[in-house]
Amino acid sequence: MTSKFMFLVWFSNLKYARGVPQNEAYFKFTTLALPFDAGRTDTTRPMALPSLDAFLAAPDTVTDLAGFATRLHMQTVTVRLAGRAAAAADPDLPARIRAAFGSALLETASPPSRVGDPCPWSPPCVFDALFRSKGRMTKRIDYPAPWLIACDPAGRDLDVQLSVFGVAAEWMPAAVEVFTRVLSDRVDWRHQTTAHAERQGRRAGRQRENILGREVTMIDGLALQRDDPGPPQAAMLTFLSPVTVGGRDAEQEPQAIFSEAGYRLEGIARWHGLTLLDAVDWRALRAGLDQLHMAWEDDIALRWERESRRQGRRIPMRGHIGNLVIQSPTDATPPPVWPVLWPVLALGQAVRFGADTAFGCGRYRLLVA
Repeated sequence: MTSKFMFLVWFSNLKYARGVPQNEAYFKFTTLALPFDAGRTDTTRPMALPSLDAFLAAPDTVTDLAGFATRLHMQTVTVRLAGRAAAAADPDLPARIRAAFGSALLETASPPSRVGDPCPWSPPCVFDALFRSKGRMTKRIDYPAPWLIACDPAGRDLDVQLSVFGVAAEWMPAAVEVFTRVLSDRVDWRHQTTAHAERQGRRAGRQRENILGREVTMIDGLALQRDDPGPPQAAMLTFLSPVTVGGRDAEQEPQAIFSEAGYRLEGIARWHGLTLLDAVDWRALRAGLDQLHMAWEDDIALRWERESRRQGRRIPMRGHIGNLVIQSPTDATPPPVWPVLWPVLALGQAVRFGADTAFGCGRYRLLVA
């Protein structure tokens, strides 16, 4: 799989990189078919933006997986912190970074957003775009948050990434500044409770982290073509962060990792103004998974706890890292599920599968035979 990456030296370049004149309004929702009142004549008042809730609920384009891949938009900021490589082994670190990031965004949120209502500001605040719950996509599935966190060692240092999808990337410049500040002096590195860490930081004057550098990259479409035109015979997913499955065991039931893949992809597609519901046969995909053999290699079971401020307790977590090998039965031709499963697995490298993706879980690298 290949991707189109572009290095963005500074945010002003982002407008030129996306073909937008520098003097154009900052929130370019028109490129994603949000219904602006473009013909209004009253320019003395701010333009009224439609709510993100309405945008997510009414996608304007039906597409298949290949069409979604070509329109996938993801911006990522990578911040390098000196001497923190060992922290990458802590499976709870992304959740603690997420908590600190949300707390910082809440400080600048509008009063309605603070209590879970849509932001009335024009444009909406960053907290509204990235953190506020947008409600249910189905009767039991919420719209996913449009961003992910990843942590990787870089020699003795630590790279922390914030990736933002679709229309939410319009808030990326503001999000990057807050994210950098949070990594500098608000993250709990000692695995204390967040509240305790904040109290200790205020008392002692928390030491600021040494940030060695920062860069922003962009993916503007994924190519799903393979060199071999035939169906894959096998795939290996190397999980770089623990994959979790709510209420089930990913080691004993690896198919469960993909049981909600359709909802995950649909949710991220909505942030692009797209829907996959009428273009992909998800039932056939789920049935086809049972025809494949899945087994772990060199896997490690991990257990940790995640603090939940909302519930006021620490939640036990369980996940696996390692290589998940997916193969066709040796005594049969490749099942017909592969042509659908391949783009799902390829897109999953960007959007992640399994439970708790918002807390850093489910990140993998894909190899196909």
